[in-house]
Amino acid sequence: MINLNISAVVAMCLACIPYMGKGSKIINISSQSSFLPLPYLNIYASTKVFVRHYSRALNVELKNKGITVTAVCPGWMKTSLYDRAKVKEAKKVINSFEGITTPDKVAKKALKDADKGKALSVYGFFSNATHIAGKILPQSLLMKFWTISQKF
Repeated sequence: MINLNISAVVAMCLACIPYMGKGSKIINISSQSSFLPLPYLNIYASTKVFVRHYSRALNVELKNKGITVTAVCPGWMKTSLYDRAKVKEAKKVINSFEGITTPDKVAKKALKDADKGKALSVYGFFSNATHIAGKILPQSLLMKFWTISQKF
């Protein structure tokens, strides 16, 4: 997961940036989970924090070249992976809740935000609420809400 979500993102950016010109855009997929520490999803969430921070910093670094970088932070999405996911852990994440969306809606907003030069693209009420909560509430409280919502 660390190789895919961190090393591969950096490698792809480093490989592509030398060939990109003014007006080019990089869109990296972070996650709503990057807004707070998530017990039982800690490695995944931590890798997505990296993607969000890396993308936002890279956006500043490449601005003088006319290249924008957008970190996309969706919540749960209904995909075939969601349908196939089977976790055999005693404590597993409940991957169904209000606000689940589809990849096409997230992609449409991400492309619109990238065209506007936004450094961050957050789709939906729940993801935006998590983003705001992550800025103003203590992490310990957010983790408590998370563990209660997941019935841990």
